[in-house]
Amino acid sequence: MGRITCGRIGRQANTRSNSGVMMRSRLAREAYNPDLDREKLEQAILFFLHAPHIAHLGKTKLMKLLYFADFDHFEQYDIPITNARYRKLEHGPVPDDAMIAIEELDRTGRVRRTDVVAEGFTQHRYEPNEPVKLSAFSPTELDVLHQVAQRWAPHTTKQIEAATHGEAPWLAVRRNEIIPYHLAYYRNNFGAMELDDDSFDHETAPDEDAIFAR
Repeated sequence: MGRITCGRIGRQANTRSNSGVMMRSRLAREAYNPDLDREKLEQAILFFLHAPHIAHLGKTKLMKLLYFADFDHFEQYDIPITNARYRKLEHGPVPDDAMIAIEELDRTGRVRRTDVVAEGFTQHRYEPNEPVKLSAFSPTELDVLHQVAQRWAPHTTKQIEAATHGEAPWLAVRRNEIIPYHLAYYRNNFGAMELDDDSFDHETAPDEDAIFAR
C-alpha cells in the first residue's frame, strides 16, 4: 500500500500515556453505547487502513472517514454502518467508540501505531496486521465505504476537517454534544461539501491526541 513517507519520530512513552489519559477521560462521560456494532466498527477501521492510495492517513483523517461513511450511509439508506456515536469537537466530528476501538486494536497487536511528523503536528498512523473481513458489511455498506475512500483519498487532514465544518451535523449542535444521525438529511448530497484549499487556517496541535482531548 502506498503511503506518504514523513520523518519518523520516536515514541515518547510519557507523552503517549498522558495524551491517552486525557482522551479516555474525555470519552468516559458516555462510555457505553448499546447500539454500537463493534465488529463493523473495527472492520471499517481496517477497511480504511487497507484502502490503497489514501494519503495523510493519521488518526484525525481516519476518524473523519468513519464519520463520512456512517453519515453518508444514513443519508442514503436511513441507517448508519457502525452506529458509532459522534461528538462535535473543535476539529470536527469524532466517534467516541472508534477512539476506544483503535486503542484496543493497537493494544492487542491487530494494528501497529507509528508516529510521524506531518502537516505541522505529530500524526498517529496505523498499519493493519490482519486482513479486513469484507463479509461483515452489506453490499450498500461496502459501496459507501469504497465511495468515501475514493472521494477523500487525496485530501489532507486540514481539507477534510474543513469539509466537516461546513456540514449541517457539525453546525447544528453545540461543542462536545453528540451529533444526531438524522442531521445527515440536511447535508449536501452524500457529504459532497465544497472543499477549502490547503491553506485553511486553524490552530495546529503538537499531537493528534491533544486534538481529541479538547
